Amino acid sequence: MRKAMSRLTAALLCLLLCAPTALAAVDLPVIGQDYKVSLNGTRYVSLNAAVAAAEDGDELTLLKTTTERCEINKRLTIWRNGHEASQLSAGAGYVLETDDEAYRVSILTFLGAYCQEGERCLVSVEYYPGYDGITEANGSFVVACYNDAGQMLAATVKPVDFSEPAAVFLNMIVQDEVETVKLFVMSSSCAPLLENMELEYDASLAAMGPPMA
Repeated sequence: MRKAMSRLTAALLCLLLCAPTALAAVDLPVIGQDYKVSLNGTRYVSLNAAVAAAEDGDELTLLKTTTERCEINKRLTIWRNGHEASQLSAGAGYVLETDDEAYRVSILTFLGAYCQEGERCLVSVEYYPGYDGITEANGSFVVACYNDAGQMLAATVKPVDFSEPAAVFLNMIVQDEVETVKLFVMSSSCAPLLENMELEYDASLAAMGPPMA
């Protein structure tokens, strides 16, 4: 029995003396600290500190609900874990999406809107090279206007270089009230690269593009 205890004691001493670096690498919680978020096994008391330490594409996990203001300028997934971060926002060129499971910040790739005055429909589309799976160097935007019956009123095509940011203004003639405007992103061989997107109405575009008679 004494020999067994001696061996156990020796093994414990060996672990403590021979592997200090392994013990130091373990992230042990500090009693009294109010940890808000976890990143790659490390706990942080500040959401901003965790976001600053995160690399593009990392995943974080909330440990508590927080109202800390935090603007994110990188691609991140923050798992809610039953908690909320009510003051999150996405920086310029990024978009924040929220569901019951996570907050997801991704690069804003497309931003589009349209307005109508009489027989003219003005469409604005901004493109930023991002992470939507577009690997083509060149392609085109196809923009189509529809009335409330789903009938196409007009359509136009604009060639695009996907390797560079682009801002496109399109001025189309329509013979009816426009109910919906859709953007189709096509490859150089006319194959769809993404699902079509419905653009939002923005009356302020009338002052930004070609004159509307």
